[in-house]
Amino acid sequence: MRRAKLRARDVSFDGDSARCNVENIDRDTPAWLRERLEHACINVEADGRRAFARAVAENIPVTMLVLIPFVAAIMKLLFLFTRRKYVEHLVFFFHVHTFFFLTLTATFLMARAVAVVPWLGLPAAVFGWTAWLYFLVYLYVAIGHVYQQGYVLTTVKYAVLGFSYVAAFLMAAVGLFVAVLITR
Repeated sequence: MRRAKLRARDVSFDGDSARCNVENIDRDTPAWLRERLEHACINVEADGRRAFARAVAENIPVTMLVLIPFVAAIMKLLFLFTRRKYVEHLVFFFHVHTFFFLTLTATFLMARAVAVVPWLGLPAAVFGWTAWLYFLVYLYVAIGHVYQQGYVLTTVKYAVLGFSYVAAFLMAAVGLFVAVLITR
């Protein structure tokens, strides 16, 4: 059975417009998928991607609920010999994501404050960089404290976790976009 091929040039979104070129979709794509993609492209182009962006934003919490257990499973593999249960890794990552979203909220509020009071630009930039640097240091220290391994092992596992998280996040984001595109 041949797989459907959907390339980046087939469906593209840029700053001001959304363009879909369904003619470039592989001819072996199943008819039901091709029909859904064509319908989704028409909808996205019709409203200038506003409904698409809204649908993506509405589904981010569900995506995070899928992502966090997946990352906890990666943590379970990384710390296999620590005899910690999967639920402990899950609780740890809920904690980390809570701190992440607090940091995100604070930096977002500072950016909004700059829109109202422009002279806050430099302090807001310093705050943003400091907050995100603090988050990365906090995560490293938290992993070291919770899992109580040496600096070398903690550093290696921190790096592997970082790359794994970025890969898992990108897969979840692509899955989210495809799911929203096809179900619209």
